[in-house]
Amino acid sequence: MKLQSIPVKVFATHSELIQVPANSYLLREGQLPNYLYYIHQGALMLLEDGPGNQHCQSFQLEGAFYGSYTALLGRMPSAYNLLALEDCLLERIPYQHLPKAFATRQGSIQSAQQITEELLRREAQRLYNQLNQRAEQRYLDLLEEQPLAVYRVPLKHIASYLGITPVTLSRLRKRISEREMS
Repeated sequence: MKLQSIPVKVFATHSELIQVPANSYLLREGQLPNYLYYIHQGALMLLEDGPGNQHCQSFQLEGAFYGSYTALLGRMPSAYNLLALEDCLLERIPYQHLPKAFATRQGSIQSAQQITEELLRREAQRLYNQLNQRAEQRYLDLLEEQPLAVYRVPLKHIASYLGITPVTLSRLRKRISEREMS
């Protein structure tokens, strides 16, 4: 079951609605993640800063929850930066309030389990795809799972997410487009 199926109202008394301008960081590498986010509007991206460049680990658009699996389990400092790619309207739920939110009538242990499982599934699926699929298949999967991402996430970040260079992504897109035209 996808996280999008969990009603946001489960968190209503334990969350706050925040507006975040584009290109703002919600979390910096080394900080403790304190929140689970529900994206009402906008796009978030998880970045790893490397020498001379940034590597996109993941991104999500509206209608999705976004959080750190390791923060849910172990309260470990973040190895990544969380960036708002666009102006965002987010529901921010402190991790410390999740047990209370799930203890309400509207919440449930099942919802908590769904969130944890989905965060783990995303991480495991990305690793599996990176190791076992060709770049073109990873791109086609992305188009199927998040078709709007290619219009809203800068292509250099999509290339980074896929583990390829922007030039390789451009060639892939051209090849796919040519196949669709014929």
